[in-house]
Amino acid sequence: MSSVTADAEPLSSVVKVNPLRETYFGDLHLHTSFSFDAYILGTRITPDEAYRFARGEPVNYLGHRMQRRWPLDFMAVTDHAENLGVASEIEDPQSAFSRSESGRRIRWAYSLGRKEGEKVFYAKGVPMGGTLPAKPIEAKSPTFAIWASKDPNGANLDRVQVIKVWEENGQPKEKIFDVAWSDLRVLEIPTPRWSTVLAVQHGSPLPKAVPAAEQQRGWSSPLWYGAAAE
Repeated sequence: MSSVTADAEPLSSVVKVNPLRETYFGDLHLHTSFSFDAYILGTRITPDEAYRFARGEPVNYLGHRMQRRWPLDFMAVTDHAENLGVASEIEDPQSAFSRSESGRRIRWAYSLGRKEGEKVFYAKGVPMGGTLPAKPIEAKSPTFAIWASKDPNGANLDRVQVIKVWEENGQPKEKIFDVAWSDLRVLEIPTPRWSTVLAVQHGSPLPKAVPAAEQQRGWSSPLWYGAAAE
């Protein structure tokens, strides 16, 4: 009985190594007008225009002609799957969705929020991701304007929470406020894991290695505060 040993092909011939060790620059997280959050902030760029911009072509962005000095090496448009392209349909009063009952309610809420926001929130407030100014002497605590919407294809929302995080004696501290309704998160009601759903469908015992249910949640950008902030 004999055996034959084949010489393995050198790894260098399989994996092509770039001898110049070049660095590439790009963007892997870009939202266009197809995403609700980008649209309501004024973005009207389509995915096609975004890729043209990445290639170095001029585009119109927020009323200005924008063009990169050099093209990107790579780019990915990562629009939200939830409510994909819905914002433009809501703003078009002639679209079928805009004329539906849900569309009319959203248009009313969006119009009201935009008007009040321009007068109060944007004039005096700090958006999520911003930094609160130093607390005025007469102020007691900040006031938060909070809004959350359930995923139309997901579970009902359970609650919204504000998470306060600070440092005390060099140690991180955290306190969670349920909002009948700093960081904001929203929780769905618990729903079965996919493994639970499959087990029930096939009449199999539930797997013991993982929980039977899970609770999906989402986070906002944090609000920052420092006593010496300006």
